[in-house]
Amino acid sequence: MTELHKETEAIPTVYPVVNVTSDISLDAIWPRLEMWCNVRWSPREVIWVIEGPVEWVPPLTPYDNLRVEIWQSGAWVNVTPEPSPFGGYCLTKSGPYRVTATVGAGPVPPAAEEAIKRLVAYLEDDSAPAGITEYRVDMAETIEEEIHRSPTHMARSLQNSGAADLLKPWKRRK
Repeated sequence: MTELHKETEAIPTVYPVVNVTSDISLDAIWPRLEMWCNVRWSPREVIWVIEGPVEWVPPLTPYDNLRVEIWQSGAWVNVTPEPSPFGGYCLTKSGPYRVTATVGAGPVPPAAEEAIKRLVAYLEDDSAPAGITEYRVDMAETIEEEIHRSPTHMARSLQNSGAADLLKPWKRRK
């Protein structure tokens, strides 16, 4: 049975530029968007540790500079796996394997740029606070305002903003 033991993804040195006028840092928005996607638009190193044998396809794209190692006699040893018909690699021994690659390349497609813009707009919307589930104004003797917010409003911001729908072509499967 195959098992992904670990995936370590470095933080890129710079995220792609998206034309958004906002006080929110896009460096805080990009990681939220990337958690949802199997594509990266800025390069960074990713390391996977996998137990084999397996026909393995890297779960993140696009990738380059792929290096595969197997743990033997207490050390990582370079191996050259055979390509698989599904765009990945045939890791024929039980392993574990350590696969290192550079993942990410541009340009950012228009749908992903629009997803960033929608997410930023959702988070900045002061007229209807993000995640509002109930709003009540009582104007009897004194004016009282009451707002109830879903405790999951931030966790669901990709869905609530419509950004997740735009990212469906790149949705990550686990």
